[in-house]
Amino acid sequence: MEKTPRPKIRVRIKPRTPPTDAISFHVAVEDTLRQKVKEAVLANLSGGLLICAGAVVAAIITYWVAFALLGFLTQWVFTMPFWLKRLLSWGIVIGLYVLHARTNVEELMELEVESRHGGSPFTIAWPAVGLLNNVEIFSPKTIGSFLRLVAAIWLTSPQLMWAGIADVKRAMRLRQMDIPACATIIGMMLGKNKMVSFEEILAAYPHLDVGRVVGQLLELDGVVLLREEPVGLTLTPDLRHDFLAGCGLSA
Repeated sequence: MEKTPRPKIRVRIKPRTPPTDAISFHVAVEDTLRQKVKEAVLANLSGGLLICAGAVVAAIITYWVAFALLGFLTQWVFTMPFWLKRLLSWGIVIGLYVLHARTNVEELMELEVESRHGGSPFTIAWPAVGLLNNVEIFSPKTIGSFLRLVAAIWLTSPQLMWAGIADVKRAMRLRQMDIPACATIIGMMLGKNKMVSFEEILAAYPHLDVGRVVGQLLELDGVVLLREEPVGLTLTPDLRHDFLAGCGLSA
């Protein structure tokens, strides 16, 4: 008995219709940017919380290392009570956090831009926080590389906590991004297929708070600030491709 051949089912996926005017193009850029921001918020928030959890684990390990060292260093002098070793061990952990907090301040990168056409200068500010501490007492001029390595190991927990909190703060800042204003500048960069100077942005949108909007854009991975004349912004090839694909356009 011959089997009846099954009918072939063809599924044709209709590609996204490219925008046909400036308004629909801007809406497409906004939608793509909104999706990018959601992904960045989720990545930074989940990553920050995960790093903070790692910092808690590192703090517990630091506590037990300090506990063992106290017992080892004092066994030939006197028998330290158990409660005192626990108290001093937690004191060491808290002291490391205090030291790190007092020597690591969240810095802001600032760039003041002046218009060539007599416009009011504006300042662009964005956080610049790294994973490792920049405490001066641990600089190569102060101590050797071995001691710096030991200090870095002891400060692993506060450094991780600092980095995790920084990621969570970045997620909160990304949630407050002015999507329409930021999409306007991104649309200019996509349209010109190259960098856009601040002079061009000011000329096209004189009432736009460029300093605030650019500071928000720099929170997004793939937006690059060009400090050489003419000062402006550009997109990395990957981010440009993602926006063009999101708008239904070819790179």
